[in-house]
Amino acid sequence: MSSSRKAFVRDGAALLGAEGISRVIVFGVSFVVARHAGLEALGTLALVQSLLAYATVAGDAGLGTNAVRVIASRQDDSPVIRDTFLLQTGLTFAALLVLIPVTAQASSWDLALSLALVPVATAMRTSYVLQGRLHAVAAAKARVGGNLATGLSGVLVAALGGPLWAIGLSYSFGAIVTTIAVNAASRFNLSSITAGFRLGAMVGLLRKNLGLALFTVLVHAYSSLLIVFAQYGPTPELLVQASVATRVLLLLVIPSQILGGIVLPRLVGSAKSKLSLILGAPFLVGLLIAFCSYFAAPTYVPLLFGESSMGSVAAVQAISWQVPFSMASSVLLAYLLSKGRYWLSSGIQLIGLLVQLAACWALAARGAELYVFSIVVSEIALVLLLIFARLLWVYSARHRA
Repeated sequence: MSSSRKAFVRDGAALLGAEGISRVIVFGVSFVVARHAGLEALGTLALVQSLLAYATVAGDAGLGTNAVRVIASRQDDSPVIRDTFLLQTGLTFAALLVLIPVTAQASSWDLALSLALVPVATAMRTSYVLQGRLHAVAAAKARVGGNLATGLSGVLVAALGGPLWAIGLSYSFGAIVTTIAVNAASRFNLSSITAGFRLGAMVGLLRKNLGLALFTVLVHAYSSLLIVFAQYGPTPELLVQASVATRVLLLLVIPSQILGGIVLPRLVGSAKSKLSLILGAPFLVGLLIAFCSYFAAPTYVPLLFGESSMGSVAAVQAISWQVPFSMASSVLLAYLLSKGRYWLSSGIQLIGLLVQLAACWALAARGAELYVFSIVVSEIALVLLLIFARLLWVYSARHRA
């Protein structure tokens, strides 16, 4: 096995282990909330997190992915790190000015404010430095530490019967711990951000990455649509069951998210796509995960969320089939992003979002099982569009040659 292949496997294993441990720890909070505060409280928490995550998306604006590409290409990374940090922090605060009142109206001011520090801490996190320099182990350690802080504090507060806003603070606490650990590992010096301040250069960077910023917003809209749309569904149970199903899905797609993260910097500047090596096997792994989740859901869903969650089992089974297609789309999207095809990626993601929106509208009145299957339908559409775009691009390149 070549050294690059060994590094790929090593980084993938480190991130998979860390992300798996981290998600299980954090999901312990969800399980305790569901058992002690009820599934409706879990649905409210999921809705607030989904809404405030738009501040994280607006703050990221695709700048993190751009920074990974610059750092991975071995260019001088000091300016892009400084500009990315300042832009992401400023954009996040601007987005929160709009989102906090909206979120408070949908839930409460105390819960919205308690979770508002999560996007702020995320914006100030220089994880793109570790990703671009292929320091996966350091990133993994930081993730575990931060999520351990969230899990321990959140479970304790929930088990003691604390209010929902206090549980929300545990997520902010964990995000801050993760940011401190990541910035220490990347050797980020906060005092260096004011040196060589370049407003014009930052505005130019933002304009340059508008396509990537749009892509980032569309990705979050796509992933949060089931929860947001369910709030306006025909019955309150739709939001509850969709919340349980999407919480489980966040665990199931861990390999997909990690795969996209470690593939992207390795494809930057690569003349050979390597897609044949990293597309087929992940799809089969995702298929195995989906099968296991489908048949085990009647056992693990009530075990984790309590007997009152039995009505959500069918929804969990249905949403599990998104996993193999998510594995495939993460690789194909990473390839397009590594080549700077931001507008094309955004266009494809927009079509996927519209497909999911149409499916949600058509299936909302037919029960949670069919409703959550909307994201499976849209993920299949995404994969087909990405494969078509990839083949068309290859054909065009050969034709020009």
